[in-house]
This record gives sequence, structure tokens and C-alpha cells, in this order.
Amino acid sequence: MMFLVKVAFWLAVLVLLIPTGGDSSHRSDQVGAGDAMSAAYAAVDDLRGFCGRQPEVCEIAGRVGSTFTEKAQVGAKMLYEFLKDQAGDHGGATVTGSVTEPAAPKPEAPSLAPDEMQMPWRGPENPPRRRS
Repeated sequence: MMFLVKVAFWLAVLVLLIPTGGDSSHRSDQVGAGDAMSAAYAAVDDLRGFCGRQPEVCEIAGRVGSTFTEKAQVGAKMLYEFLKDQAGDHGGATVTGSVTEPAAPKPEAPSLAPDEMQMPWRGPENPPRRRS
């Protein structure tokens, strides 16, 4: 819903920036920026008082909004589950036939000797100093 409001706003701004293409003799009927802003503020003030004048309409609109929100959440969950199922169906690597054997055979035994695996770790002799 907010997306539609944003799109409407930016389209209105875009339309306001487009030149009319007519001659300058019709400038008297054009609306100035100050008049447009005051009209916009008046429209917002009128919308704020709408629910006071039409409480039934606001109640129905609230229910429609909550129903829309629930449906959007259910739709997003369905889309998530669908994408998760699609991603999980592969089960392994895709076989394309371009590689016939592994790049390197797996070693039968570890490549390190037992005494090499037991070497303790130690830091550098002279660690670098941090500049203050």
C-alpha cells in the first residue's frame, strides 16, 4: 500500500515538473508553488478529520486494511515456502557432463606426519606494534 502512495507522490512531482509547452500568454491561470502547497496542506487536514465525519467508512477501511495485511503475509509465506522447496529439491550437485572425474583424488591417509600434527602454535617473535 505504501508503495502505491510513493508511486503516486513521485508521479505527481514528475507531472508538476513537465513544462506545458504552450505560449506564455496563459500564465495568469497557472498555480504558484505557494498556492499548491496550501492546497495540499488543506487536503491533508481534511483527510485527518474524515474519520470523525464518516466513522463507518473508517471502520470498514480498517478491516479491509487488516485483511489485506493478512493476505500479504500469507502470500509472502507461500512464496517463501515455494522458493525454499525449489532450492532444496536439488539434493546434490547438478550433473552436466562437463566434468567426468574429480579434479584431485581424495588422499587415503593424512598428508601430515603424526609429529607434525602435534606441533604447538606460537605467535611471531616480534609482533607488530600498534600506532597510538
